[in-house]
Amino acid sequence: MIACIQTVPSRLEYAERQKKALDYPCAIHIDNMTGPFNGFVDSLRQFPSGDQYRLHMQDDIILADDFKDYIPQVQKIMEDNGMHLMSLYAPRNKQLRDAHAKGRPFCQSFAGFAMPCIAFSPYMVQKMLEYAPYYTSSKHDDWFVSEVCVVYRIKAYVHLPSITQHNVWDMKSSMGHAQNDRRTSDIFEGDFVKKWKAQ
Repeated sequence: MIACIQTVPSRLEYAERQKKALDYPCAIHIDNMTGPFNGFVDSLRQFPSGDQYRLHMQDDIILADDFKDYIPQVQKIMEDNGMHLMSLYAPRNKQLRDAHAKGRPFCQSFAGFAMPCIAFSPYMVQKMLEYAPYYTSSKHDDWFVSEVCVVYRIKAYVHLPSITQHNVWDMKSSMGHAQNDRRTSDIFEGDFVKKWKAQ
């Protein structure tokens, strides 16, 4: 699985810090303020993943401890279950909270996936690149990914619990979003990978 962090020039320091914390081969795509959709698609083109799965991260996330050790497991879960998209960040959503409370390891959730940290299959990357020239709906990357899912009938999944957290405390949103807990996951478990490794 290849990994890529999407950032903007003013936050390159955060992206480099995140790459160091990840401790896994990782590209950094610098979006020169062309907007989330354009920056996201540019990152797919600048750092092609070919027949590999792809881990796409934004520059404002906190990773669970030992996150890199779980990356092969993410791909295995996706391959074993025929998944083409799995968010590793779980936004605040009742469906996701309820599924997590029942001990489910993932949940199909079209409305619940989010872009801070997300894994794509080679097929999904191919379809996103194929559809990008025809997309005119908005400047938002998550809207684009959602539309690709609709057009190609691709199901979206969310890993449970969240193994990344949205860092709204140390970093202001480049899109002007409010800094509050509503933009964080309420089912983030920073020690999840350590507990998984200990099983």
